[in-house]
Amino acid sequence: MSVEGDVSAQLRFGTMRLSRAERDRIRNGYVWFDWFSVPQIASREPHADEHEFADDTCLCVKSIPSYVEKCQVFVALVPRLLHADRGTVCNYSTWLDRGWCRAEMWCKVLSEASDIPMIVIESEDKAEFLFPFNWNRKVAHEADFTVEADRRAVSEMSRKALLGKLMSRAAGAQLAQYRYFAACQEGFTGQPPARRSVQEFLSFFRSPSLKDAIAPAGYTGLACATLSGDLPMMRHLIRAKASPDAPLPPLVKVGQCGAWRCLHLAAHQGSRGEDALLTLLELRASPNLAETSGSSALGFCSTIK
Repeated sequence: MSVEGDVSAQLRFGTMRLSRAERDRIRNGYVWFDWFSVPQIASREPHADEHEFADDTCLCVKSIPSYVEKCQVFVALVPRLLHADRGTVCNYSTWLDRGWCRAEMWCKVLSEASDIPMIVIESEDKAEFLFPFNWNRKVAHEADFTVEADRRAVSEMSRKALLGKLMSRAAGAQLAQYRYFAACQEGFTGQPPARRSVQEFLSFFRSPSLKDAIAPAGYTGLACATLSGDLPMMRHLIRAKASPDAPLPPLVKVGQCGAWRCLHLAAHQGSRGEDALLTLLELRASPNLAETSGSSALGFCSTIK
């Protein structure tokens, strides 16, 4: 059986296949399967206290990022089946709605091994690569949790993993990735949008000056302010002559193809980006500009608003 992306992914990112070396590693490798490799906490109640995380089982759960970091292929095994107790359909969509399943996926995305393939297997003849645009609207803390305390635990896990990602991307050729993940920090971990002074903003996003932040080249300061939901900073940068319509460089690893504008960024964030999107429109960003594949910001909207 071959593994490749769906038609939309191939149009955006080109054809991708497992290499011979990757196939050999899979054939001769070991399987770490969360369902039996992490003890299932069947006794926990929906309103359990956080102190339950102190036992050995929960410490094992907290080690999930380390397990994911070590894997060479990340596989979501999600055949369409009926739930044994509820009789409801379980499939890839329901897997993606589950909090701990999303948490494992995000551990992979934020790990230093982020280049390893992510594969979704839905049947004996359907296996596809999971690409960035599949995950970046599905943040872990917004998923469904049986135990509400798990939501806070997953947010903290995501925060620590993201800090590690930022430290490894803070300089050199990976500056654009650093700015992307830094700007998404609050949204990815369930925190309110940050409000920074100009100097704090420049320092945090590694901009040497305001002139650099408003320049129309690279991953711009306005893009960072848009992603982080910092509305006052967006207004400040545009008053300083930052262009809301400057095309951004592609960041394929996070699902951004060529010539996205700040409106695309805001629209792609769904409900988390609504305020930023309205602010950009108020500040006269053009809603008609298209990115490389021909889509305007409207084509990126995922909410009825």
